[in-house]
Amino acid sequence: AGQLSAGAATLAAGAATAATGSHTLAVGSSALRAGADSLADGSAKLAGGGAALQDGTVKLASGSRTLSDKLAEGGKAAPDLSQAEIDKKTEVIASPVTLDQRWENASSSFGEGFAPFFLALATFVGALITWLILRALPTRALASAASGLRATMTGFLPAMAVGLAQVVIMVLVLVYGIGLQPRYWLGMSAFIYLTTLAFLALQQMFIILLGTAAGRVVSLVLLMLQLSSSGGTYPVETTPEFFQALHPFMPASYVVTGLRQLITGGIDSRLWVSVAVLLVMLVGSIALSAWSASRQRMWTVGRLHPELTI
Repeated sequence: AGQLSAGAATLAAGAATAATGSHTLAVGSSALRAGADSLADGSAKLAGGGAALQDGTVKLASGSRTLSDKLAEGGKAAPDLSQAEIDKKTEVIASPVTLDQRWENASSSFGEGFAPFFLALATFVGALITWLILRALPTRALASAASGLRATMTGFLPAMAVGLAQVVIMVLVLVYGIGLQPRYWLGMSAFIYLTTLAFLALQQMFIILLGTAAGRVVSLVLLMLQLSSSGGTYPVETTPEFFQALHPFMPASYVVTGLRQLITGGIDSRLWVSVAVLLVMLVGSIALSAWSASRQRMWTVGRLHPELTI
């Protein structure tokens, strides 16, 4: 009976082991079936990739032949350059842009470039000093029966002589003292004298029209404005808009332009415009002075005892 019980127990254990093995076998069979399916899919993809690789190989071979043919055609069409031509093209490619620099009517020195501005300033200040020494409208001529023009010229003629002496000294110092070498020194001298006469006439007009004190004050104000608006030190385009607006109306602007062309060369229409402006200013100032002188034959207490004198 004991042996029978032990055998029954062993049989039961073997049955359990058999059941476990059957379950493991079933699981393995399922995994094997899934792996087989994956292998089948991979085989199909491998077959498709092989076909694509074959097509790509065919296209690569065709493209290589086309490239070879085109390179051969390009080689035949390429020019057969000599070594000199190759060197020249290499130089052009290395430096595609070159600077061709040349000067038109260049100033020989920095001082020569500034000379027109200082000459304009000197002539204006020279006229101002002249009218500090001479009378713009002599009282004796005004008290006589002379016309307004004659009375004006009585004061202007001595100023013309003083201005001529100033110009001669100025030109001698510039050419022989400083060493300025103007392109047209005779023309420059004549232009400076014209500028001197125009400034003398302009300041004489201020004095005759406005009186001695007020006329000199206006001359000083005009001098200050011309210093910044004449374009003698820097291009007028770099100055404030106020001075740019004044530039065309300032006499020194035309003096600087004319002297630049006479000193460095390159004469064009701007010189003749400058000459015309100075001539108009000269004649117009004398005419206004003569008109005002003809109206000043009547003496008043204010003229005999002015409130402000200089």
